[in-house]
Amino acid sequence: MQSVGRKTGKCKRCDIAKQNAPFYKWTSMITGESIEICKACRIREDFGSNYKNTKRYKRWKEENEV
Repeated sequence: MQSVGRKTGKCKRCDIAKQNAPFYKWTSMITGESIEICKACRIREDFGSNYKNTKRYKRWKEENEV
């Protein structure tokens, strides 16, 4: 996933309007379609819906908060 930067707009995945939020370019592995998604959707795509309990998410959060 590539960072698009901070934008104001609607996330294509969750359909919620965001203001000055980080957006990412996500490409589907099945269809090859590329859409822009918000940070919350990116985390769900990378770590699953129960992401707060995974070690991989906790390690990623520690590395990116510095």
